[in-house]
Amino acid sequence: MGPITSIYGKNEVEGDRIRLGARTYFTQNDPWRIEFYNAYGFKDQQFKYGVEGRYMFNRVNRFMIGGGTKRDITQLGVQLTTEDGILSRSFASSTVFARGENASLSSVNQTSFFTSIEPWKNFQVRVDGTMQSIKSANPSGFILMYFRNGDLRKTTNDSHVTISLIARPGATFSNRS
Repeated sequence: MGPITSIYGKNEVEGDRIRLGARTYFTQNDPWRIEFYNAYGFKDQQFKYGVEGRYMFNRVNRFMIGGGTKRDITQLGVQLTTEDGILSRSFASSTVFARGENASLSSVNQTSFFTSIEPWKNFQVRVDGTMQSIKSANPSGFILMYFRNGDLRKTTNDSHVTISLIARPGATFSNRS
């Protein structure tokens, strides 16, 4: 059902927001995992969603692939600094962490794929590919439009590849899924 802190939220664009999600979990050693969520904003009267799947081919070097997609309202600055997967919770929809008004939200349609491997203990190499379409979720209060070749554009399309080298020397984990 959770995370529990994501079930209810409120912001200027969506008003009150309800989000429910689930993920597969049969044992700690499942080689695959699927998660999803659905959300609804009562002010904008729109459904949002996200789904993500991953499969671990090899437990020794933790070779994994995954991908997912989401259509949701996000705060882009927060998204870029806290996101660890396509289904991470956005602070834009949280009343727990919100301060003041926030009408500068974006509607994001995002599809991502990744692969990762841990060639040495606590050292991970990860490659992420992302394609996304971004537009203002509040066109009357937050303008993202721009001119390109004399045409007014309301949507920004972005594709990028990220290569990450993650070192965690001496780290121990209670659950490595």
